[in-house]
Amino acid sequence: MSREATERRLRADGFARLEPDEQIVIWCRAWVSKVGRFQRLAPRWRDVAVITDRRLLLFGVGHFTRRPRRRVLADRLDELTVGDVGLHPGRGLCCSRPGRAPMLLELESDPWSRKLGQELQERTGNPPASQVPPPAAPDEPSPTHADTDTDTDTDTGADADSPVSAAADENPLS
Repeated sequence: MSREATERRLRADGFARLEPDEQIVIWCRAWVSKVGRFQRLAPRWRDVAVITDRRLLLFGVGHFTRRPRRRVLADRLDELTVGDVGLHPGRGLCCSRPGRAPMLLELESDPWSRKLGQELQERTGNPPASQVPPPAAPDEPSPTHADTDTDTDTDTGADADSPVSAAADENPLS
């Protein structure tokens, strides 16, 4: 089934059972499984994941046609906690909420999947790692040895240019 036909089916009146004034933001296909100990052996389903402005929706697909058939999950985004898992940032998302076992969404590397991963993380309050601002620098720099007023070695009490401090610097035990 083409992307346009799937889009039409998702937007058809009554199919997605959207709330009043709820809009579909992005959708893509994703592998869905429950998070467990032996994740590689867990059964997975290739579902259609849809992000609206309020919810995450999952639609099961037909076995032969791969067309969206029925809605199998509808979680509110304000109740979801999303964590990035796996080797590739944004491709494996662990979604959990109170009262339900966590699930794993495994996304592809196509632009729709990347956009869905970013939207899901942003709308649940967990920005993607690539968009997290770096930590702020401290207001006052910490003093270093070069910032001190004297050139005395703190360990020996001698001048930094004296043979005693040079021998202390060469000592492998300290």
